[in-house]
Amino acid sequence: MKNLFAAVGSAFGYFSILPNGSRPQQTVPGYAAIGMLPLVGLVIGALAGAVGYGISCVTNALLGYALAYCAMIVFSGALHLDGFLDSCDALFASVDPQNRLKILKDPTHGTYAVAGMSILTVLWIATLSGFKPQTLPLLLAFTGALARTGALLPMFFNADTRPTPSPALAQSPSKFVFFAWLAIVLAGSFFVGRWVWAVIPVILCFNVLIARWIAKQLGGSLVGDSYGFLITISEAFVLLLLDSKV
Repeated sequence: MKNLFAAVGSAFGYFSILPNGSRPQQTVPGYAAIGMLPLVGLVIGALAGAVGYGISCVTNALLGYALAYCAMIVFSGALHLDGFLDSCDALFASVDPQNRLKILKDPTHGTYAVAGMSILTVLWIATLSGFKPQTLPLLLAFTGALARTGALLPMFFNADTRPTPSPALAQSPSKFVFFAWLAIVLAGSFFVGRWVWAVIPVILCFNVLIARWIAKQLGGSLVGDSYGFLITISEAFVLLLLDSKV
């Protein structure tokens, strides 16, 4: 139980700005903490949704949707968004895989990152506007948990094979952890809507296919920024599917 609490604290300390009480945020998470990533997404989503709903009650719904989106970014410390922006510049550049890896390390952002951020922002606010403000806490909790559960799946098949791999990806969570979170998300889908279960296999397949494409672009492996890209576009895709009522 102590190890479980330590893993949860490490996960929140690294993947969010929320206080964890024990581990410094800069500590690189181990595989147990990575396995708690869906829990971080669930909490961040619920809090961001509460912010959006609260704002919509005192101002207007559109501002509530916009600030819910902003809160998702803020509460995560923009960690996944940074990986998404770096990956946009690297993955869509017309260069070889070695140079794409170099671009990932560049702290500046280029045209592809700006374009990606613009598309992401419009897509998020447009899809959120299709839901009632009072549904935002549950909706974004489900979205955050499912997107991160889906991101765990490629970790079993796409290790970081570089000469100096990322410590965070040196070990992946056990398959038991993945299936445990999958069961939790599946159970939670009944609170969102019974038909929502159909979204789950679509998102899992989406994650696997995108992860394979990313690995091909980077020369055969995924890196930390890759998962930021994967989580960010998965969240947007979940919302798009839910808004479309599949």
